[in-house]
Amino acid sequence: MHKKNILLTGHSSGIGNILLYKLLEREDFLITAISRRSVKSHERLEQINCDLSDFNETKKLKHHLIKKHFDYIILNAGANNIKPAEAYNLEEIQKIIQLNFSSHALLFRICINGLIKKQGHVIAIGSYSGNEIKRWNNYYGAAKAAFHHFILNMFEQYRTQNVKFSLIVPEITQTPFYQNQDYKPLEDTKYSLNPTEIADFIFYQIILNEKSLYPLQTFFKPNFVGIKRINK
Repeated sequence: MHKKNILLTGHSSGIGNILLYKLLEREDFLITAISRRSVKSHERLEQINCDLSDFNETKKLKHHLIKKHFDYIILNAGANNIKPAEAYNLEEIQKIIQLNFSSHALLFRICINGLIKKQGHVIAIGSYSGNEIKRWNNYYGAAKAAFHHFILNMFEQYRTQNVKFSLIVPEITQTPFYQNQDYKPLEDTKYSLNPTEIADFIFYQIILNEKSLYPLQTFFKPNFVGIKRINK
């Protein structure tokens, strides 16, 4: 059986972690996964520990990935600190931009030749913060907006070479994204998204989809929006 090669970032938690185990349940996939933390080992899983918020660490990935030809690259890693813009120091701003935008652009550049050869598929996990001019979006929202713009530009550039792109744009989702924040979503499911449902959509509607039609952009929003301040 021919196995498809998948690159997945941010596989240790959240949507990426759920998606990883869905992929490992099937024999069809070989996964190269990148995160700061490792998960339980598996014979079809190669893990690379890397802090994607660090440019120099990200740059070193070229030596691991340049000769690999991926059928899918899933650009999922992301993080933020929710606070006023003036509360960030310069290093925090740099890391937010590197993690949420620059690292994805670098990984795409490393992998593009293989994607062209295999007529592969780029699956990008964005954020609704990249679509809204809104209080608290700050540097994270700007980085995600750049990421969205980048993916749509690459679609226009490489669609004639049969490279496919899907941009997934969720709003507030119940993941560890909020565990170290001053704010978190309200527990009621109508105020936030279920990460398993987003992972299911990516897995069943995109990765296992044998059709020629793929969604370029898919937006997920809960019925209501509600966050609360955490008393520390």
